[in-house]
Amino acid sequence: MKKIKVTVGIPVFNEQENICFLISDILSQKISDIKLNEILIVSDGSTDGTVARIQQLNNRKVRLISNYKRMGVAVRQNQIFAQSHACDYLILLNGDIRIKDKEFFQKTVGCATENKADLLAIKLMPANPVNFFERILKVSVLIKGKAFEKYKNGDNLFTCCGPARIFSKKLFQKIKFKESPDEDAYSYLFCKYYGFRYKYFKGSSVYYRLPSNLRDHKRQSTRFFNQKHLLESEFGVKYVRQNYVLPYGLFILSGIITFLSYPLETISYFCLVCAIKAESFIFKRQTESTWEIASSTKHMEPTSY
Repeated sequence: MKKIKVTVGIPVFNEQENICFLISDILSQKISDIKLNEILIVSDGSTDGTVARIQQLNNRKVRLISNYKRMGVAVRQNQIFAQSHACDYLILLNGDIRIKDKEFFQKTVGCATENKADLLAIKLMPANPVNFFERILKVSVLIKGKAFEKYKNGDNLFTCCGPARIFSKKLFQKIKFKESPDEDAYSYLFCKYYGFRYKYFKGSSVYYRLPSNLRDHKRQSTRFFNQKHLLESEFGVKYVRQNYVLPYGLFILSGIITFLSYPLETISYFCLVCAIKAESFIFKRQTESTWEIASSTKHMEPTSY
């Protein structure tokens, strides 16, 4: 049986705290009908010890491209696409996540091939909260996750999140990101607009750390609220707004169910959303082409997930 050739691509900026743990997670995967070509790591002008730590691994499966100038995640993902011509599927990961499931590759790539998916988005799971602010955000993940997975059976823009996606060769040879803040939404819209196949997979997951303070959370949430206008020039206002329609009925139901278990956190979450959305509207904060760093999300202890 011919093995499916897979490349793992990881764009990084100052990921010294987590990158070696993630590489270890990848190399410890149990694979049978998959061939791991390489782990391609592209540094976007990292200024910490990220590059040195990767070089110290001295593993033939790991290839590092170290760029001196910071250009943003979109540029570095395009660089990964251009360097991944020898694979059937590209697994694109963020550098600050962890993979617990030893059969993660088998399950996700298997789902992509079985469903002939050109873009496969993978379920995200937050690590265990370390303070009350993270508990609030974890409740938000529960509310949104339940609603998004039910909305159109998961076939929607909101399930397509940047930290873990799989691209078919057919798709990543065609797509080219233009802006960093909206590249995950862009990948979904491009996929659907041009007739490629999308699939959301919840049979396995990756773990990520929630922001532990308001400043880091605002950096991420304000970006989401402001990004739609960056997409409308290519795909059209009507098409983009149709895909950004929120399933409010599902949100309300999910919120009620979550409130019964986490009343204080649920109320706090809705107050937080209103405050940030109001601030975003009033101050019209401009998004950056390079990705902003939420430092509190950059490291997870092995016991935290």
